[in-house]
Amino acid sequence: MHPALIQLVPALKSRAALVEWAKSNSQQELEAVWRICPDARALLTLALPVTRKEDLLRVACSCIRAASKGHKETRGFAKALNTLEAYAGGKATWDAVKDSGEKVFQELGGSETDCTTAVFMATGIKDEPRYVIDVAETTAKALSDNDGALVYDTGVGGLAPAKGAMTKAGALKLLADVVRGTIPCPDIASLQRLGDDR
Repeated sequence: MHPALIQLVPALKSRAALVEWAKSNSQQELEAVWRICPDARALLTLALPVTRKEDLLRVACSCIRAASKGHKETRGFAKALNTLEAYAGGKATWDAVKDSGEKVFQELGGSETDCTTAVFMATGIKDEPRYVIDVAETTAKALSDNDGALVYDTGVGGLAPAKGAMTKAGALKLLADVVRGTIPCPDIASLQRLGDDR
């Protein structure tokens, strides 16, 4: 594992620690970490302070799209997700986002799936950008089959994920690829300057 990635993990716990990590690493090391990091939450924590809210919303929508493939979702869910994406691209109003979110909630009669929960969380990114990390966590849960997917496997002599089941770690790795495909690696100088904002 890349040494800068090992050092990054504790640096994600606070803004000050992230700034110190950035000051002790180069853009090349940051890009190496960006390429190999297997956890969408870590990438988002790294990029969060220097990424526009609209781009974070696009990432959230991409994660939700990845998680909802193969899951049966309602037309209202699809409309809410499309409206969020349109808002992120400057083609819908915030009122349209709230309206479509309320309609999907009514359509579901108050019951939610992990994907619809992620849509609701994504609507909060405008006011609280850290919700993008919650979206990654929730979509990883939707993608993974850990909930009840353990079966007795004679090959390991105990409980193991069902064949074809995605683990949460596998889901977070898949979502890390989604993050990398949606937003670029942050600029190390931008992360270093975060310390100047105090």
